[in-house]
Amino acid sequence: MNDCAAFLPTYASDTSGVASALYELGGMTVIHDASGCNSTYSTFDEPRWYDQESFVVISALTESDAVLGNEQKLIDDCVQQARLLSPAFLALANSPVAMLTGCDMPAIAGQIEAELGIPCFAVATNGINSYVLGASRALVAVASRFCRDTPRSPEKSLNLLGATPLDLGSLEFSAICSWAESFGLRLNACVAQNCDLSHIERLGAAHVNLVLSSTALALAHALQERFGTPYVTGRPFGFFADELASFLLLAADTQKSITLPRTENPQSRSVALIGESVAMASMARALAHYGFGQSRIFCPLEAWQEVLGPDDAGGEENEDALAEFLEGADLIVGDPLYRLLVKEGTPFLPLPHTAFSGRCYLNAAPSLTGQGLEEVLAREGLC
Repeated sequence: MNDCAAFLPTYASDTSGVASALYELGGMTVIHDASGCNSTYSTFDEPRWYDQESFVVISALTESDAVLGNEQKLIDDCVQQARLLSPAFLALANSPVAMLTGCDMPAIAGQIEAELGIPCFAVATNGINSYVLGASRALVAVASRFCRDTPRSPEKSLNLLGATPLDLGSLEFSAICSWAESFGLRLNACVAQNCDLSHIERLGAAHVNLVLSSTALALAHALQERFGTPYVTGRPFGFFADELASFLLLAADTQKSITLPRTENPQSRSVALIGESVAMASMARALAHYGFGQSRIFCPLEAWQEVLGPDDAGGEENEDALAEFLEGADLIVGDPLYRLLVKEGTPFLPLPHTAFSGRCYLNAAPSLTGQGLEEVLAREGLC
């Protein structure tokens, strides 16, 4: 019973991560699940759904199809819809039901591609893991199929990786794009917001990659292995924006990757941070400037070990363990829903995370890039 959640929701699933990562790329994402489940993966945690079209469809899996293993219906429906919509590619993702019945999605993808003659691939999902794993695998899959061997230009440039609305609100994304073009590196491509397949095709032309969230760590590794492109992890929060820019310039010059280093000052105030690892590690660096030099991070998502330190925690979320982790902190940072676990009177900095609280605080998500963080801290009475 310790793993039961009494107060908190779950993060968006891996299938939702696939739909979000591929949303703007012109392909058709097919989620193998029962009819009516599409909104669970595509609308609850996806703000673009209301003003931007995307080919995210559901296979309308029936009980008899699942029990009897009628996979030909999925193949026929995918072929029919693809001929009608003419997508650039097809991506197949599993739901918990299709995972339990052992549906062979890679084989189905191969059969569909042979019949249609357009790229079709399966992304290994089960609807149980978090969006980080699904988006990560989707980005690697689409890059492996479409990224070209493009020569680097003489002008130094960077890619923004992991810019999904599940992690970055629209204000934050716009501010990061403006910041990225302000210190001497041309913006080559952005994955995967305000982008199309041409951004994927030219990823190899950049001199350095900025990993904005852990959804893009696997993609950064793949691009480093294929093109030798170094990467830097981080988000340009507050005064850390200038430091992060210097890391990017250094990585572009030396062609060596830089994982976000942590700084600790045991004589200063303590802060406990909850959320996605790259964002929270960046926030810890930024808050150190305001006197919160002792930081501990709890990341309930996958792919956190590379970014966080030995005193941080992560993995499966347990409300009792998390409440204990927050004990004694002078400040707690996290999605507003985490306030339910915070003792009354403890200062709390609310940072809405769409992948966790969905649309609840969509209009309240601030931009924290550069001076934006200081404005939020002042409004909360923390600086």
